[in-house]
Order: sequence, then structure tokens, then C-alpha cells
Amino acid sequence: MRTPSMRRLCGLFCAVLLGAAGAFADSPDTPGSPPSAEPVRIGVDGQYRVGQWTPVRVPFDGPLQLETVDGDGVRVRYRDTADNPASSLSQWRYVIPGKAAAPLVVRSQEGTVQREARFADQPIAVDRRWVMILGDPIGVDQLGANELLNQEATVATTIVTDAADLPDHWLGYDSLDGLVISAGSAPLLDQISDASLEAILTWVERGGFVLVTFGENAVAAYREDSLVGRLLPYQKPPVTFQMEPSAIESFTNSQRKLEPFMAAVLPVEEGEAVLVGRLLDRRPLPFAMRYRRGLGNVVAIAADLDQAPFEGWEQRNDLLAGMAADLFPSSPPRSKPPRSSDIHYNDMAGQIRANLDRFANAGSLPFAILAALLILLFLYIGPIDFLLVNRWLKRPLLGWLTFPVMIAAVSLFLISWTLKGQYAQPQLNRLEIIDINGIQKTGRGFRWDVLYASQAAKFDVSLSVSDSFRSSISEEKLSGPFTAPFGYSGAPFGGIEIQLEDQRLPAYDVFLDWNGKRPAGSMSGLPLAPSSSKGFASWWDFDFTPDVGNRLARRNRAELIGALPNPLSVDILDGMLLDRDRVYTLPSRFRAGQTIERVEDLRPRLLRWLLTKRKKVGDLTSSEPWDQAEDSDLAKVAEVFGFYGIAGGESYTGLANDPLRQFDLSEILTDETVLLIGRLEEPSTTLKLTASAADGSSDSEASALPVSTGQAVSLVRILLPVQADR
Repeated sequence: MRTPSMRRLCGLFCAVLLGAAGAFADSPDTPGSPPSAEPVRIGVDGQYRVGQWTPVRVPFDGPLQLETVDGDGVRVRYRDTADNPASSLSQWRYVIPGKAAAPLVVRSQEGTVQREARFADQPIAVDRRWVMILGDPIGVDQLGANELLNQEATVATTIVTDAADLPDHWLGYDSLDGLVISAGSAPLLDQISDASLEAILTWVERGGFVLVTFGENAVAAYREDSLVGRLLPYQKPPVTFQMEPSAIESFTNSQRKLEPFMAAVLPVEEGEAVLVGRLLDRRPLPFAMRYRRGLGNVVAIAADLDQAPFEGWEQRNDLLAGMAADLFPSSPPRSKPPRSSDIHYNDMAGQIRANLDRFANAGSLPFAILAALLILLFLYIGPIDFLLVNRWLKRPLLGWLTFPVMIAAVSLFLISWTLKGQYAQPQLNRLEIIDINGIQKTGRGFRWDVLYASQAAKFDVSLSVSDSFRSSISEEKLSGPFTAPFGYSGAPFGGIEIQLEDQRLPAYDVFLDWNGKRPAGSMSGLPLAPSSSKGFASWWDFDFTPDVGNRLARRNRAELIGALPNPLSVDILDGMLLDRDRVYTLPSRFRAGQTIERVEDLRPRLLRWLLTKRKKVGDLTSSEPWDQAEDSDLAKVAEVFGFYGIAGGESYTGLANDPLRQFDLSEILTDETVLLIGRLEEPSTTLKLTASAADGSSDSEASALPVSTGQAVSLVRILLPVQADR
């Protein structure tokens, strides 16, 4: 039986518990906050890709740090630099998740936990195309879908309905394969912020693909300062005319007659026609045009595909696939096993990683040497010891001395080989690619490094544009370089799937400086275990300042004639001039500022024959098979990787090209452009490696550690103009 005092005591105890629970629920900074607190939004509408930059929208202002795990399962913190003013930071942050369902912890600059979240369990596969859609999806979200066969669409789509969901930096779009803008997006386009607009334009210049479809609604969708107005080279507002659909019907092999429709007049002063139709009065009018913006492509279709007569048309998907075949594949991706059982990757990225992760002085004992030592030891213990000691010297007791000496000698050899390089300086392999559109004066840079250290250590890593290359770019328009971990476990990179966090290695930091909305970054406290390696990459973009000239032309619509200058302030080694499928070999050293006066004197070859080492003997031709296990010739692998499509793609290499497909420039050339290709004697960037301080802080004044360089390739590719036929 309860007494009144006991009832009062129980009531007081319950009140205390309820008060504590209410205080806990009202605290916004506590992990596991109530549903009323604004959550962290990961990815674009929750979608993301492993190993690629992912936008994260946080409900806080000011400097933050976001903690997740990299591709090796090591904790990494993406931190805003401490001297960033809060006013310069938006609510968007950018991280690289190293695995599916990776944890994400948002902390204040002081380390207080603000939010805890987790990436989705099902990221978008790297071999599946991912498209963001502004406006009506026009059937893109149904491409390849089949309910009877339980087959999902071949293209992953994200339909944006709120302009606030658009990231404010190109990093947030880096994992996308394409952007589709339909005429119904006009109200949404009006709401895009200036930061998001510049982010999309920069992403396109770095190699993005945009499909714009508008016809009768062109006037409503177009404004000079809007996204469509910045993407398409209109000199004045568009006008519309009625177009008859016979050209579209023939292109798609349609058996159904379409009604005439209103089509927008696309700019023809630049770009190339993809499909030409006719007006009702029989005059020609481009139905689709392709424009080059930086290193990216913009395909414009002069019709509203979300309206009649295209809405509900059975061949609309065929039309889309024809306009952007690479973006909209006709069949779902299939995972093919590698031809060789000696490798564990199925992508060109894995073969490049194998080259970069190969260190000659790593200290490991080759199996051939170990087997030879065991055989030698067996022979000595048996026939040699018996014949030498017993039969020839006739001193059996001497075996008590010779046998230990032999064992000690072999042991000392094995120990010395194992310790070889233990106290040597760190080793570094790199692949650097510089792509420049010399016509529009834009460029991008990418550098992939793998660092090896024989002893456990923590390093600070930073990258800067070298003085020799800096004179060719605009300092005001330079974005980066910034550095972050690169690569992840899985078949594309040749690693075993890792789902556990590595608790042995300490967390490290990636510092990002967002001042001026142009990021620059470095890594601090990067941990390496004894005799291990770590991969990281750097990205940057810039405006190209030298004048590339316009001294190349065509004769009889085919032959290339004129003078070729080297617009760089550095020499180009083993240069080539690519003209569509033909390549002209240049002098082994094309000096800075030098000009080749007569290109027509150079002998052209087919680039595909050069890449595949194809030879013709009599009436027969044969190509050298691609060695998927090649891990000692980085330059050879980089050449095929850079022109993967021209070399024959997967049918030649047997490997896919998905994580780094944007660096394949096989489709960049037109009749009005050529590509200058070559190697740089020194990289365009300088990497500074310093020992991390004991407290984990980064010391920018610390002296750089000496680093030995193994395999190192720096490629430069410059798009140059060609005059019309003369």
C-alpha cells in the first residue's frame, strides 16, 4: 500500500524526468534531434555517388567541419578555413563519401556536434548515367524501363522543383552526367540564384552536357542573363516558326505522322547542326544544334518535347537517344569480367591506379627471388653439403659450422632486402591532365597522386600552380587547386569492398577556403601506415590568357594547311596535332612560343592505328592486343585513356571508363577545330609535402620534405580554331 509521501515522491520523480526529456528535445545541437529540427540534406534530392563530390546542405551559417570516411575507411574531416568570415559561407558544403551508407557528422568549428546523419544505402552506380532535370522530364525518367521484365530505367534522374535545391558550386554537379532543361522550366529558371547559375556554367565549361528543349515557349524561357540565355549564343531574343515534321519522322523511323509544330530559330553563327528540318514554306531550319561551351556540350532542340505533337509520341525516346547517344544509352549497363584473371578491376581507372600504386623500391621481396633462395638452401643442405663436406673435405663435423653460416647468410640477405628503403624518403607517382579550350579561353586541371612511405607518418599536402605555367593563366579566375582523397574500394578501382571504418589510423583534415566562392584546399595530417600508400587528387580551373591565333585552315574541305603556334610558356614534348581522326606528329620538343609554319608538310596518320599499334602487312591489318595487367607504362595507359573512344573503347581494352569518362576527348573535335596534344617536361603544379605537426595542426611555413618521383606523366591538350575552307 502506497502512502501519500510515496505518491508525492513518485510524482516529483516523474516531473523531473519529463522536464529533462523536454530540455533534451528542445536542444537543437544534440544528435538525434526531434523531427521539428531542420535536418541535414545530403546529395541532390538524396542521391549521390560514392567517391565523387557530393553537396550537403546544412541548416547553419559560419565555419563548420563535416566528418565522414574516405575510400580506405579512414575518418576525414572537411573543414572550412578558420579565417573565413561567416558572411562568405552559404549553407552548402561539399564532401566525398568513401562508401555507401557512410556516416556524416556535422560539427562546429570548435568540434561540437551539430547533426549526425548517414548517406543513403543505395548510391547511384558509376556505370549508370545520372541526369538532373529542370522542368518536365519529357520521358527521360522512363528510358529503358520495362514493367513486364521488372527492368528499371537506364538513366537515373533527379527532377528539381525548387531552385533552392540547386548547389551553389560546380562541385555539387561534378558527379552528374547531364542536365536537361525543358520549356516548362521557365518559372524555375527565374528563381536560380547567381551563385547556382555560375556553378552550372562552370560545370558545363569543365566538360558537362546540357540538353535544352524549347519551341513555342522559347520567348518565355529566354532572357539574356538567364541560364538558357548564357548557354545558347543568341544575339537577340528568339523567334518561332511552324516546322513540318518529316525530317524528325525520318530520323526516328516513325510510322506515325506528326502534326506541324512551332519551332524556335536556333543560332547558326556558331555550333554545328545535328538535324535540319524545313519550315512549311520549304526553307531549311535546324531542328537541333550542338554548341561547344568550354570543354562541355550544349545540345538545343527547337521544339517543346513536353507538348503536342511530341507528348505521347512513341518515338520521343528514340529522338532523345539520337540527340545524346552517350547520355541516353540504348541498353542498360552490363558488368563484364576482365579478360585477365590476374587483375581485379574492370575500369580504366583501376589500371591507372595500378600504375600509380607501383613503386620499384617498396621493399617487398619478389616471389622469384624467394623461391630461388629456398631452392639454393635445399640444394646446399642436401647434395652440396654432403659432397663438399663429407666426400671432398672429409670433415663431417665441419657441417656444424657451414650449415649455420649458410642459414645466417640467407637470413641477413632477407632482412636487408626487407629493410631496403625503410628509411628512404617518401615516393610519389602522378598523372596530370591539363585541358584547354584556346578558343573560349577556359581550362581545367586534374592531378592524381599516390604517395608511398616506408615508415608510419602523417603528412600535410598542398598544391599550387607552378611559376612556369602561371604566366599562361589569369590569376583572378584561378579556382584551386584543392586536394582531397580519391578512389574507393570496388571493382572500378580494383579494391575489395570495405564497409568497416579503419580504427587504427587517426582522422585527417581537408581544408577548404571558400573566400570569393573560388575554393582552394589542402590536406593536413594525412596518415600512412608502415610500407603503405595513399591516393589523392587535385582539381582546378582557370581562364587561359595567351592568344592561340587563327592561322590554320582547310583546303578542299579536307586537308589541313597553315601555321601552328605553341601558345604555352613551356615546351611541349612528343607533340601531336589531332585533326578529327588524323594525327600529325610534331618535333620531339615543340618549344614555347615556337611556330611550325607549314602543317601541310607533316605526314598524317590515323590516331586509332597509332593508339592500338595497328600494322598493315599486305592486305591484312592487325592491332596489338591491350594488356589489361600493364602497370609499368603510365604514359601508354594515359594515351588510350585520354582518347578511349577513338581507341575502340571497351571493345579494344576490355575495360569500362566510368569514373573518369569526362577526360575522354574523343568527341571534342569538329571541322572547325583541332587539338594540340603533348607532354610537359615539368608538371604545371608544384606539390608541397611536409611532416604533420604533433598536435595535428598545419604549418604553412614548414620546409618541404624531399620526395622521389617514380612514374610521372603530365599531359596537355589544347583546342585550337581552324578557318573555313579557302
